[in-house]
Amino acid sequence: MNIRTSDSKEMDFIAFVFLQYYSTNTYMQEMEGPIMPKVSFDMPQELVDDLRLHVGDEHKFVSLADAIRTACRKLLDQLDSIDIMHGRRSE
Repeated sequence: MNIRTSDSKEMDFIAFVFLQYYSTNTYMQEMEGPIMPKVSFDMPQELVDDLRLHVGDEHKFVSLADAIRTACRKLLDQLDSIDIMHGRRSE
């Protein structure tokens, strides 16, 4: 893909929204700052339904993606604690 423009603001915008596809079902957004890959996976409908009960204006999470990210962070924290207890990792 070849994008040519003389306006640097337009180029900055194009660079900000440009997505690269990787063969692992992960999309990487190229921009300044943190990289937020988009991950695609299959999930049983019953889990999605249960998660959606906690998503919305009056609930804990603002979106399904937010609920999944939070669950992943908590799982990783638990795994880190287990690794530290078993001496596989230092604090």
